Amino acid sequence: MLYSGDTSHGGIKPSSAESHVLSFLWFAGNKVCLRDVAQRFGVCATTIFRQNKKMMDFLCDIAGNIIKFSDKENTANEFLQIAGFPKVLGCIDGTFIKVRTPAHKIKSTYVNRHDIPSITLQGICDARKRFIDTFTGIPSKIHDARVLKLSDICDELLGICEGGKYHILGDGAYPIREWLIIPFKDYGNLSAKDKQFNKMLSATRVLIENAFGLLKGRFRQLIEVDLHTIDKISKFITSCCVLHNLCIDNNDNFDVDIVIENNEDYNNEGRGQQEALLRRLGEVKRNQLTNVLFP
Repeated sequence: MLYSGDTSHGGIKPSSAESHVLSFLWFAGNKVCLRDVAQRFGVCATTIFRQNKKMMDFLCDIAGNIIKFSDKENTANEFLQIAGFPKVLGCIDGTFIKVRTPAHKIKSTYVNRHDIPSITLQGICDARKRFIDTFTGIPSKIHDARVLKLSDICDELLGICEGGKYHILGDGAYPIREWLIIPFKDYGNLSAKDKQFNKMLSATRVLIENAFGLLKGRFRQLIEVDLHTIDKISKFITSCCVLHNLCIDNNDNFDVDIVIENNEDYNNEGRGQQEALLRRLGEVKRNQLTNVLFP
């Protein structure tokens, strides 16, 4: 048989890379179903499903290059300009991502305190509201402090913060450490210096709540993720975090007011001697910071 030079095998022309990107952005940015996206882009729902999977795999592959800690001194200086809080590398918090009960899972395992199935997205952001670390896939029934302990970054933060030279800021849900500073608990007897310290810390730490608000405002699909497995849900959330950072890097500003719900504080019991020591070291550092900021 003579070769005719025709490499066409018939069928529908393959979708372009641009089509893959645009269809995924439309799906992520709007609270629509896959069938709606398919109709808009003139393809079948199965094709959109495959394209979304390819996009999520790609974005998760490059996540390590986009979601990461940057130069420590520059980051600390940027945070210092916000409210005067020194040596901050990031702000940490968790937010609920509402989901349908994942396939082959028990609903009660995933319900949060509002009795809504959801998983937690733990994020650490810098002064520009970029995510420098994310961790997700954990049921929202689990408390923020436990999520931190389960996350990959937990064992690395002591080294990242150089033992206590730097620190990240969290709310009262987290245990205090040399590398994790939280507000003084207010039982009605705080000094003026302690109250001022809390005010300065909160004015800085609110950036992570703003970052979550921007993330959910940009990618409305996060209002309720309608995917079936934890793996797909986690990949989609991570993909949105990558895109969020890329938007900020390219000065694609987007302002939105969204109420971010914080998990409740809780009292841990039976911490043990090591936990008591770590907590005490964190309290000592917090007191030192207070005395430096308000001599």
